Amino acid sequence: MDKILAYFLRVSDKGVQYRGYLGEADNSLKAEQEYVGGLIAVMPLTDEIVLIVNDEGKIAGLPYNRVMLVDGRPVDVLAGNIMEVRHEGEEFTSIQPEDVPFVEEHLPPFRGIIGGNILIGSQDSLPQYEGVMKDGD
Repeated sequence: MDKILAYFLRVSDKGVQYRGYLGEADNSLKAEQEYVGGLIAVMPLTDEIVLIVNDEGKIAGLPYNRVMLVDGRPVDVLAGNIMEVRHEGEEFTSIQPEDVPFVEEHLPPFRGIIGGNILIGSQDSLPQYEGVMKDGD
């Protein structure tokens, strides 16, 4: 499969988080690496949905983007751009539009840490991404 539908969660170099959006992406390692800005790591969100993130995002000092929730509790803070797709075995496949509410519920925006507590925000408060999208975006 040359192109797949992915759900993109962007964060700017200055830490501005954007609303997620569906878009077409090249289904290649090169395109995934360009989107996350380096080596990729694949993290399961469900048995079918995976996150593609920068493997060294936190170490590289990329801005925090989303908080991963499991059973409503924060388990990780993700840095840099994030791409969500489905998979069948070793192959990435298109995410389904009906997956988006689940993704947004389990990956709310990061707002900070106060007293050891991770603060989350609302997707609705985020601006739309207005950049130029290209293959791999």
